[in-house]
Amino acid sequence: MEVVLAASPVGVQFMEHWHLPAFAADTEGHLVWANAAFAQAFEDDLTHLLGSDLRAWVSAWQGPTAWQTLSQSGAASQACGLVCFARPQRQPLWMEVSCWRVVPDALGPIMFVASDMTAQRGAQERLSESNDRLRIALEGGNDGLWDWLDTHSQDMWWSPEFVGLLGYEAGEIEPSLVSFDSLLHPDDQEATFTALAQALEGGAEYRVEFRLLTKAGGYRWFRSRAKVLRDEHGEHRRMAGSLQDIDDLKRSQERLDLALEGGSQALWDWLDTHSQTMWWSPQFYRMLGYSPGEISADLAVFDTLVHEDDQASYFEALGGALDDAPHLNVECRLKTKSGAYRWFKLLGKVFRDGSALHSRIAGSMHDIDDSKRIQADIRRRQEELGAIAAISPDGFLSFDEDYRLRFSSDAVGRLTGLDVQAAMGQTLQAVLQTLSQLSTQADLRLDEATLHEGSVQTGVTASPGRTVEFSWHQAVTAAGGASEGSDTEGTHLLRVRDVTVELEAEQIKADFLTAAAHELRTPLASVYGYTELLLNYDMPPERQKKMLATIYRQCEVLMTIVNELLDMARIDARGGQAFDLEPVDLHLLVSEVISEYPVPPTDWRPSWRRGRGRGWPSPTRPR
Repeated sequence: MEVVLAASPVGVQFMEHWHLPAFAADTEGHLVWANAAFAQAFEDDLTHLLGSDLRAWVSAWQGPTAWQTLSQSGAASQACGLVCFARPQRQPLWMEVSCWRVVPDALGPIMFVASDMTAQRGAQERLSESNDRLRIALEGGNDGLWDWLDTHSQDMWWSPEFVGLLGYEAGEIEPSLVSFDSLLHPDDQEATFTALAQALEGGAEYRVEFRLLTKAGGYRWFRSRAKVLRDEHGEHRRMAGSLQDIDDLKRSQERLDLALEGGSQALWDWLDTHSQTMWWSPQFYRMLGYSPGEISADLAVFDTLVHEDDQASYFEALGGALDDAPHLNVECRLKTKSGAYRWFKLLGKVFRDGSALHSRIAGSMHDIDDSKRIQADIRRRQEELGAIAAISPDGFLSFDEDYRLRFSSDAVGRLTGLDVQAAMGQTLQAVLQTLSQLSTQADLRLDEATLHEGSVQTGVTASPGRTVEFSWHQAVTAAGGASEGSDTEGTHLLRVRDVTVELEAEQIKADFLTAAAHELRTPLASVYGYTELLLNYDMPPERQKKMLATIYRQCEVLMTIVNELLDMARIDARGGQAFDLEPVDLHLLVSEVISEYPVPPTDWRPSWRRGRGRGWPSPTRPR
């Protein structure tokens, strides 16, 4: 310390009160003097700092030869540069150091003057780290940077990543506004430069998408965002931003738009459920008959499009989604540009914040108008078929493609005694087995194979004396009656008919034809016989008259029989209705028959006697 004071007493006295840290070290590197600013910088007391080995402080950070470098700088009386003093268990201090020998051209203490650069050094390190992160992000991503240093000139700066996105190497293309214009797709020039002018003059946000020509000769889609810097007068002077390759995203979006446009669904997004603003995809507008952007994508606007009859259900579903439901699912009619209403289905997912409060809803809109119209037509047809099935005397059971009962008309239970509600959903085999048990035929086994061969007729225990017929039909839609599901479509049909009266009519017809054949033969024989006698023999006029009278009466009988045969054509037309049977006077009938067949005068005469049985007469020859 004495050497330092002796060499420069005035200088030491001056540096004692200097605001910059100053200190001196001997040839061994030990601290021999320091001012108050040095102690303040190191946050320690001078009495504690004096005698410390500065070599250890410097070497701990910068290596074993760091102090030797400082000593050589002191000998040359020059600036040492940035030096780090790293004390044990203390934060390192970065100082810009200048040094010189206290006694020029002689070995001895070295005087140091330092400026604390720790804050600046930290800022530089943070900036360097930030730059590294930015460089890594740019290299690993698909973004480039650009800087229009002077917006009143054509010169620009493009980062290596910027030119790399275009397929060029650094220096292969001049970064200027003219170059940018030459690369811009002709269809995008007007929109791009309009957005640029609005950002420069009007302060609008610069965010635009355009296509740029690459080195390979093709165009790719890019998105650019930038900020305009202005002077104290508000005039633009600089503009800087980024360039992002969105070609893959744009192509995917185009494919999605084409798929949506070719389909019947669109996308929508209520970005902030606490505002009215929404986003609608282009197809959303087109499905309503509008051009994209022709009406505001706004919740209030959308609410006005909802049909008044559907508003209650629409607002109920929307309110439920906002309250606690995870999804939105509602069908409603929306008014199109033409004024007509169409049916749509809205599907959406509800997004919530950390407090479970709704924040966003996004989803899709599906055009279901054709489906709704088809459903309405099906319901109308079902009602019509249901009315027909209700008044039809026949019963119908419909089975789906899995051969399970999906529909049964009410007449089935009435005709067969089957519990149709209990049978609903059962297989065809189970239903046929139950119907077999309800038959009066103990050995009847109804199955699909038997029904495929033809219809089956049987009596039923629920209605003694009734005969029903089962017949099998394919590819039939059944409606009207008990069914499982409102729109169930069957593929197989079992028909049940009451054929009791029909069978009775068939039997009556058969009996009548047998009797008619017999009755025709009898008068024809008389007509034929008398006609032959009149043709071949001479008869007295009186006898001829009697024969002709007999022929005339037999012809009347024939006419009556023929008329009755014609009535047989009306038997089927009566729809199986029962015949009205009337009593006949047997005495009158027998008298008419006897009058038609007089007893021959010379031939055998019949005699009558009571027989052993029921007392019917039996003819015998006279002795």
